[in-house]
Amino acid sequence: MNIEELEVKARAGETVPKNIGLAEAALFTGLRSLYWQYDNGIIDIGKAKAEKQHIMMLYNQQIERDKMLLRVGRHQCLMAWKVQEANSRYRMERTLENADKLVDLLDGIGG
Repeated sequence: MNIEELEVKARAGETVPKNIGLAEAALFTGLRSLYWQYDNGIIDIGKAKAEKQHIMMLYNQQIERDKMLLRVGRHQCLMAWKVQEANSRYRMERTLENADKLVDLLDGIGG
């Protein structure tokens, strides 16, 4: 479900859609609350627009953080696999070249 679809459902006051992520659920509930406050005269259009802009900024920041964490996690898994592979290679064939490859990976040089 994309942001526009979430916004339409939030504007209609629907319940949180199933099968969406935490960031999307937070965006949805924030927008739904914002629309309710505007519709009930609690905030004016200027305040509503400013808050919507802020909510969208927070959502986009969270999405970028999530993407970065996914990249970091994938990199860490790959490095752990490479270190394990180099370690096994060294254990099977104890050469200076294999030891250097292992140390380079551990030092963050190889990979």
